[in-house]
Amino acid sequence: MEKDYYRILSLPRTATEEEIRRQYRRLSTKWHPDKNEVFSKEVSEINFREVAEAFEVLNDPKKRALFDQFGSEGLKRGVCGINGALLGGYQFCTDPKDMYERMCGKASPFGDTVLNGNVNGSTEGPWRFVPAQSDKKVAPLVQKIRCTLEELHRGAVKKVCVQRKRFLPDRKTTHVEDKQIALEIRPGWRHGTKVTFAGEGNEELPYIPAGDLVLEIETIGSGGTASPFERAGDDLIYTHKVSLIDALCGHVVQVTRLDGSILSVSVPEVAGPKHERRIPHEGMLKSDGVTRGDMIIRFDIEFPSHLVGAQKDMVRKALMMQGQ
Repeated sequence: MEKDYYRILSLPRTATEEEIRRQYRRLSTKWHPDKNEVFSKEVSEINFREVAEAFEVLNDPKKRALFDQFGSEGLKRGVCGINGALLGGYQFCTDPKDMYERMCGKASPFGDTVLNGNVNGSTEGPWRFVPAQSDKKVAPLVQKIRCTLEELHRGAVKKVCVQRKRFLPDRKTTHVEDKQIALEIRPGWRHGTKVTFAGEGNEELPYIPAGDLVLEIETIGSGGTASPFERAGDDLIYTHKVSLIDALCGHVVQVTRLDGSILSVSVPEVAGPKHERRIPHEGMLKSDGVTRGDMIIRFDIEFPSHLVGAQKDMVRKALMMQGQ
């Protein structure tokens, strides 16, 4: 469903970065599930998460630019860039409470930022001081996600376990924790497609926002074997082995599609070594989410290893008759 992130934050499309941050702090405090006493906890959590997602998009210049041009659905689906790389493919997986703590400079929404206690500077109390965000950035944590061409053709859900470094509550000691993510593989994604989860990577320095987690698609063979298809952009190339007799006399190609169904292609003409057949709309799903590329059938002609004298005479006569 299409979302208007500007409307969620009650901002004009010309809003500055500072206005976006200020409005996020105001609305996230308003809808914080631990503070809001007007609405139910369920309603508060929904709005709290919506505000966090809107801020994550509009606070990132690249995501904001894609949203401004293609809307939230285009941002999430991804669009094909000039060099063929997929831009976008966004999914909101950040913990809204973690974002609130990083952005609002406190662990609790009740009152102002505190130093180991209350606003008067007392060291008593459960809350701690969290300095404002720094300009320093933690390097992204990159993990490869292996997908078959079949999975990229039909789409899939990959359950990913990411090991990342995180601070304990004392903000001094680090430990390695497992982060479970269900990644939706969209039909048409390519080798090298990257999906970024803001703030879901490693924590390196106390009170510096965690780095991003980047999941990068890597295409592998089907069940450890090479796929009969080769991908070229949105097109699929299928190499068909054919005997010399069938290449000369005509035949029917039976192609097993990536979804397992059979495509029958009649080839009545002579198929030479450089002959190709292009089947429209039988390729990979394009970035618009509607149209598909083509399937290109190439012919690998199997010549006999040797011919006896009588066979050579028959071939010679047949070819000479064609030339008359």
